[in-house]
Amino acid sequence: MPIAFRRITTSIGYGWANRIFGLTILTVLLIAVAIMKPRTLPSNRRKLFDLKAIMEPAYLLFCLGLFAVWTGMYLPFFYIPLYARSVLHVSEDLASYMLAFMGAGSVFGQILTNVLADKFGAVQSFLPVTFILGFLAFVWIGIKDTSGTIVFCVLYGFFSANMLTIKLIKPPA
Repeated sequence: MPIAFRRITTSIGYGWANRIFGLTILTVLLIAVAIMKPRTLPSNRRKLFDLKAIMEPAYLLFCLGLFAVWTGMYLPFFYIPLYARSVLHVSEDLASYMLAFMGAGSVFGQILTNVLADKFGAVQSFLPVTFILGFLAFVWIGIKDTSGTIVFCVLYGFFSANMLTIKLIKPPA
């Protein structure tokens, strides 16, 4: 998607590229919503907003932790093209391909980390990956060449896929 967005932006402009991608994503989302079915229906009707659940300290701490982790996790996604252009002095095209390298790494990460989550548990696989992402973010400080940055992008994409696709609640067997 980043490569296609860059190519479309240069030919028809930023505004129309956003409209085309928005419509494409909306179309795919509508198809998914139309064909999705719940695996199991709840036994009783739940409230849409349950204030008592939000005030539970363990749940509130978990949500605040996830907010901090996901906020930190997305920083490289936003700044890697800028870093590649301003620090590594690579071309605009290669800088935009850094996101594609992250996406390529996430393809394999989505498969492997979800297999591990099914085997060991969602939170048990979520925590080590969180620490690995933090470690990789610190490693990024020392990377000063293009090939190292590409390897970083693939590894970061691989491990960040766990955060994006993991099932936090395991479905009933």
